[in-house]
Amino acid sequence: MIDKHTYVNELMHELPNVFKDAKQAEQAVDIVFGLIKDKVGNELVEIAGIGEFRTEQGRVVFTPTRSLMDRISESSSH
Repeated sequence: MIDKHTYVNELMHELPNVFKDAKQAEQAVDIVFGLIKDKVGNELVEIAGIGEFRTEQGRVVFTPTRSLMDRISESSSH
């Protein structure tokens, strides 16, 4: 499982013209996960090539696919 800090860093890295600082990127991550939590409820939602979303103890948990993890690793090493 990837932590929120990783998502924030990736957003800032991939979209520097959109997110000026970590606070903005963190707000975006919180909004997206909040929307997913509202829609997921107690179900499992899978997005091919991305991963799966589910709720555990009231929080949204995202498990990325191997291909997404590889892409994140590649972009972090550049």
